[in-house]
Amino acid sequence: MKLFLLLFFLLIGISVSAQYKNGNLLLLKIEKTSDLKIDKQKIQYLVLEIDSIFNPVKDSSLSMPVYFKDFTDSAIFSCAKKDSINLKTLVKEDTFDHDNNFGIKNFKMIETNSKKMNYLMKLDVTSSLYNQEIHISYTLLNCNYCIGTITKYDSKYIDYTGDVILIIDNLVINNKKKISYENLYSFVKAIDFNTFLF
Repeated sequence: MKLFLLLFFLLIGISVSAQYKNGNLLLLKIEKTSDLKIDKQKIQYLVLEIDSIFNPVKDSSLSMPVYFKDFTDSAIFSCAKKDSINLKTLVKEDTFDHDNNFGIKNFKMIETNSKKMNYLMKLDVTSSLYNQEIHISYTLLNCNYCIGTITKYDSKYIDYTGDVILIIDNLVINNKKKISYENLYSFVKAIDFNTFLF
């Protein structure tokens, strides 16, 4: 009986881990500076899935919010099973083993590399309420990751509906790979500006 249970959980583990992807992502850093008295500066990160010849994946959605840390082990498990992901809702049994082992380390790598990223574009946004300057830079990532849809509750909490990417492990950063002039339009077209302009 013990052997049967061991094999059962092993098979579950294999089927779940098979839902993770390993590949290239284009990390976009959105750096906003405004003339508001509060929230003068804000940084957020988005990612695009990239194919082997450094083009946006055609069957992928637009750029998605990315999470390196501060999510539970159950969020990863739900993502692997293609269930909705709870990013902000915690239950008593939730654990943060992944966050402790990989999440904090992954985000420190991103922060350390932040100023070395490649320039992509600058946007000037003017409205009757405030003026905003947006700088977008990028770098190539290779890692294990998972794409999942956040719950309706979390959508309201973070003011975003759709898919997000959870970075799992084996993160490698490559600043040397640059977007060619010929491919620039396909990357700009794939950026979901609604996630940070409004």
